Amino acid sequence: MNLYIGISIAFILVALLHVFFKTKAMKSYFPRGIFLSSTVAMAIMFIVFSFNSPAASSPQMGYINSVVNDVPVENSFIILGNNIAIVKDEVKDSRIEIKDNHI
Repeated sequence: MNLYIGISIAFILVALLHVFFKTKAMKSYFPRGIFLSSTVAMAIMFIVFSFNSPAASSPQMGYINSVVNDVPVENSFIILGNNIAIVKDEVKDSRIEIKDNHI
């Protein structure tokens, strides 16, 4: 595993544990309405930002997307140990069309 990924996962886990163990203290410190409204606001912001983030927001995802999108389908099937002619023949009855858009 990449060191960057390992540290990122550890950071996220520690942050989640921190929130979990400090929730009781925050609930007793803030009035009920303020705590609930801030929790809902943070949840909405998290959902909106996580689903609206661009696909290549990190360099790793940008690299993965460029590799996946730039490889011809024939080469992908060779790497996976399949013959594209056999796969096309097997899926033609299910109305799946395999196109190679590599120029």
